[in-house]
Amino acid sequence: MSAAVEINVSERMPEDCDPTGFHRSLLDAINELARAYGWPGVTICHALWDKHTRILSLCCRNGDKPATLHLFKKVVAAQKAFVAIDGGQADD
Repeated sequence: MSAAVEINVSERMPEDCDPTGFHRSLLDAINELARAYGWPGVTICHALWDKHTRILSLCCRNGDKPATLHLFKKVVAAQKAFVAIDGGQADD
């Protein structure tokens, strides 16, 4: 078992890129790292999109399922809901 406790990945999305394909590619990279650490899966803890730099950053921890587009979307929706409740502003 690895001593790693987090996987943090950031990548710039090209201008002419299909967003879904970009997200899937990043999630595939996270799943590969998780397997290399001996993790059965990941929990996506944070997702941050900077629309000015077009950089997507994901923070993941050891979990029981592989990262999927569906789970990624659930995390993003939950973060937006939290920001709305907390009175902040969510970035699109």
